[in-house]
Amino acid sequence: MTDILRRLREPPFGTETSERNLMAAAAAEISKLRALTAEARRAIGDHFAPDDCYATGPMTGDAYRDLVECPACSFIQQYEATAIHREKL
Repeated sequence: MTDILRRLREPPFGTETSERNLMAAAAAEISKLRALTAEARRAIGDHFAPDDCYATGPMTGDAYRDLVECPACSFIQQYEATAIHREKL
């Protein structure tokens, strides 16, 4: 993924064939990320706030994110802000 992003951000891309290959690789990576996102949502399952909420403890160094914000709620909020949850993968 990092290589694809670096190549997308650093033109010139080169020949038409290399540009097509780059676009195909980017499309494949996007498909993988969409499937991963949908699978993460499935893994969370039914999450009823606040009864199912939890804190991670010290992971990021941000006291709010580590001790207050529920990672499942945060993910669900971001997931539902995208169009991915409306698509059938």
